[in-house]
Amino acid sequence: MGEPASVREYTLVFPFHQWQARASASTATNVGMLAGRRGGKTSCASIRFLELLSMGPPGIGLITGPDLPTIKQTAIQTILYG
Repeated sequence: MGEPASVREYTLVFPFHQWQARASASTATNVGMLAGRRGGKTSCASIRFLELLSMGPPGIGLITGPDLPTIKQTAIQTILYG
């Protein structure tokens, strides 16, 4: 069957600018980020998501979709029905 999967540990280093650092350090349950193009929203949120995943339960999730109406509908159904 082959060898079992191994677990590797990595350290991710990313130089946040001051507003990314503030959002990343937040202890709020939900953090919103508003910025223009190339404002660092995606990179900051991706790193925060990886940090939350590494903490384990309670469940952390990510909702994605091909367009905003699909994402909204999926998010509403997830909130209402789990």
